[in-house]
Amino acid sequence: MKKFRKTHLEKAGAILIRKKNGKKEILLEYRSRDYGDWTFPKGDIEKDETSEQTAKRELKEETGFNVKLIRKLPDINYEFEQGGKIHHVKQHMFLAQIIDGHLTPEFKYDGLRWVKIEEAAGVLTHQDLKDYLAKIKPKLILEKTF
Repeated sequence: MKKFRKTHLEKAGAILIRKKNGKKEILLEYRSRDYGDWTFPKGDIEKDETSEQTAKRELKEETGFNVKLIRKLPDINYEFEQGGKIHHVKQHMFLAQIIDGHLTPEFKYDGLRWVKIEEAAGVLTHQDLKDYLAKIKPKLILEKTF
């Protein structure tokens, strides 16, 4: 039986939401490097950084937008195996809206795509993210902050 060491990682990210032509859309990120998947913008929490600071920094780095965090969303918890280790990840999530900036992917071959909330599950790659979106979608549809 193969033995794995466990590590615990903390990440933070956000669901960036906007209204266009009367429909709510969220921004999804395609990560070409290493993963080849569609996901929510997120990243590692750095030393002496809060989850809120990380979410804002990562959204700026990965999307080109400065954002306002509207409210905290439920965390996403998942595990993955890499390099002989099992990594348990706690991902702090927020709902965010654009303050300013221009849509700019962090890396040349990555992509960013605005998707209607109702269609986002069909774009997301991982089942755990599709399930997460299904759980919070009613609140996103009713969101009236912006």
